[in-house]
Parts: sequence; structure tokens; C-alpha cells
Amino acid sequence: KWLSLLGSPGLIKVAECNYGCEHGWHVHLHFVLLVDGSCSEADVRQLSGWLFPKWERSLHLAGMPGALPIAQDLHLVDGVEAASQVGEYLNNATAYGTAESLGRELHASWSKQARSDHKTVPHWRLIEEFAETGDTELLALWHEWERDSKGHQQYSVSKGLRDLLLVGPEKSDE
Repeated sequence: KWLSLLGSPGLIKVAECNYGCEHGWHVHLHFVLLVDGSCSEADVRQLSGWLFPKWERSLHLAGMPGALPIAQDLHLVDGVEAASQVGEYLNNATAYGTAESLGRELHASWSKQARSDHKTVPHWRLIEEFAETGDTELLALWHEWERDSKGHQQYSVSKGLRDLLLVGPEKSDE
């Protein structure tokens, strides 16, 4: 509905999962929604008003607590200011305090560390720490991740968007 309403050719979505001792698993989404030039701040507010309650309901239906209000935000990146706006977002969103690439923000959960106030680590770090320490609790968490994430897509691109952006076909896992 929203893709056609906003004149969007599609979106890129990444599900990222971290683990924290205090609160357990933390699943969140990063997405880039491409829109035509007619999108306004009012459109973004309306999309936000529709999207976040839907996300909240989905979490509750899956037996999870609600989403953190601090992380629920959409930003319209527009016009000649787009590059600096994206850079500013990335600067605020990365643990290292430098504006790194959008690709890293979307695809490199393995290399990121959560801000200290959330005290979480990317799920990949669990198996690395097990290899370093031999802590079998970390191995059990890794096996939980494997079991519960099986069959779920971490990364998706709207149909036809790869061709539109001239990035070529997706490579297989093999």
C-alpha cells in the first residue's frame, strides 16, 4: 500500500539481532525506502503513524515485549542535502562516532557494537566469544539463534529494485 502511495520503486530491509544479558534478544529493522520527489514530511509522519503500531502489534503477537520508543524514527532524506543527512544519521547510529557507509549500517551487524546504554552485542559475537572463552552458555545462545532464525530472511530487496538500480542479480549462498 505505502510503496504505491508514495510512488516508491521499493525498499531494502535488513533485520538485525543483538543479545544483551539484561534484556535478552533484541531484534530491530533498518530499511531504506526509496520514494519519488513528491514525498513530504507529512507523508513521513503519516507512514510513521501507521508503521510503528503495526510493528508493536507484531512484536506482541510473537510473544515479545514492545519496541523501544527511542529507536522508532523515520527520516526524510531529500534533495541536495541528502548526502549530509544520511551521513549525519550514520554518524549518530554508529558506535565509532564516524559517518561510515550506508552499506555498513545496513549489512555489517557483525562488525558493529551497540551503544553502551543498551549493552548488547551482535549475535555473531556470541560464537566468537565462545571460541575465545569456551563459555558453554554462549554456545547455547548461539544454538538458540540458529534454531529460531532458521528460515527467516535477514536481508530483502523489493522485486525489481536490483534491476532498476543496475546492481545485477543477487548471488546465491553457494
